Amino acid sequence: MTKNFRTIFSILVILMLCITFFRIRLQENNLAGCPQAEGSFFLMNTIVQIRIYGDKAEELLDRCFELLQDIENRMSKTIEGSDIYRINNSQGEFVSVSNDTIQVIRKALEYAEITEGRFDPSVGVLVDLWGIGTEQARVPSSEEIKVARGRVNYRWIEIDEEGSKVRLLKEGMKLDLGAIVKGYAADEIRKLLKAEGIRSAYINLGGNVLVMGGKPDNTPWKIGIQDPRRDMPGAIASFEVKDKTIVTSGNYERYFEKDGILYHHIIDPATGYPADSGIISASIITDDSIDADALSTSLFLLGIDKGLQLIDKLDGVEAVVVKDDLGIIMTEGLQDKLILLNDDFYIVTRK
Repeated sequence: MTKNFRTIFSILVILMLCITFFRIRLQENNLAGCPQAEGSFFLMNTIVQIRIYGDKAEELLDRCFELLQDIENRMSKTIEGSDIYRINNSQGEFVSVSNDTIQVIRKALEYAEITEGRFDPSVGVLVDLWGIGTEQARVPSSEEIKVARGRVNYRWIEIDEEGSKVRLLKEGMKLDLGAIVKGYAADEIRKLLKAEGIRSAYINLGGNVLVMGGKPDNTPWKIGIQDPRRDMPGAIASFEVKDKTIVTSGNYERYFEKDGILYHHIIDPATGYPADSGIISASIITDDSIDADALSTSLFLLGIDKGLQLIDKLDGVEAVVVKDDLGIIMTEGLQDKLILLNDDFYIVTRK
């Protein structure tokens, strides 16, 4: 076990013990005279925080966490019996799955198409090979990477829409929805809360943030972009939003170090190695979290030029990119909204 992983693992264990069974329920009225409930859990391999304002907030908080557990049970590739686990172990046979799983796979394939395969939900075999974020993290041999890359191709994922079935056409393939499923989950929580009349809520799935409306007093939410330098807490910039989702992908989230080289968890299917695109953090601001989740990873993988060219083509999508030299590039819609909070970083004007 590497030193970095031991540290991360120890922190996670402590957090799981302290947070998984710790629920904060605030029944008293807040300053806006609105009942609220707040809770934190360890689900989907991350810390989930949900804050709900409005009637039935306490009851809805419980339902939100039940919903997240249900999604994890269906779409985790490591939970035995989940839809994804069964697909990955089906030896090329069709597997009946839930309509929700079909929906997420279909969306992942859409982003695989528009990124020409840089975002690829069949990257699971490479993710497992590197084992980043687990006790088995290691640097694979070039031959192992070559073999694994031969099993990565989103075009080999076949969906039977009528029968709600999925199969993998290449032996040894593995489906992995880790780069999109938290976004889907955030959207599903919003759908649940909206159906119950909730107009103000804050949902955070390990950095995948979605806010409903504004705060209870109708002021905007202030959202910060995390400092992407490891062991440097705090935000480097912030902006105010209502009814938006903000998702960030960064090389600081899960990683290990070997022989002075740092290897992070965002694997580039084009090379089989952790992405080296000149980006250390990519944030997407848009309406739906499933899109933001996929796009933040896509932008990180594509790099600054191709990634921002893609974002520019999409309606209602803004982006903030942090370069490895700490330069910050943003799309036009954020030019007058982003507030820089750290003098170590600087704004780069797009050409």
